[in-house]
Amino acid sequence: MAWILGILVCVALAYLWLHGGARPVEVSVPEDEPMPPDDLPDAVLQDTIDLHGLPPQEAGPLVDAYVEEARRHGFPMVRIIHGRGIGAMRQTVRVHLRRSPHVRRFQDAPPPSGRGATIAELLPKEHDIATEPVSD
Repeated sequence: MAWILGILVCVALAYLWLHGGARPVEVSVPEDEPMPPDDLPDAVLQDTIDLHGLPPQEAGPLVDAYVEEARRHGFPMVRIIHGRGIGAMRQTVRVHLRRSPHVRRFQDAPPPSGRGATIAELLPKEHDIATEPVSD
């Protein structure tokens, strides 16, 4: 499961690099952890991402890349776990969701997560991204 997060981090870093924000870095995998196969099935991407442990400034680009990839894979909605804390990560996630052309709407997750996670409804791949506003 750790390699899934590694893949998402690589996607986020590639996004930043392409948009002038960061340079690619070499990712090393511990030798005791098996390498994933080269052609991973689409089912590897899950509808939930957990941002615990990431600083908010790193989480934003990761949320952008994750939402884009989830939409590309046809997910109707995703769950972003950011924790309750003081609300900085929640605010960062919601700013990025509000700006995303792929998000129809978002809201707090139902209990027991509540304010510790956000559910985002994604627009279908074929949807015109300029027609509907985002709400929270």
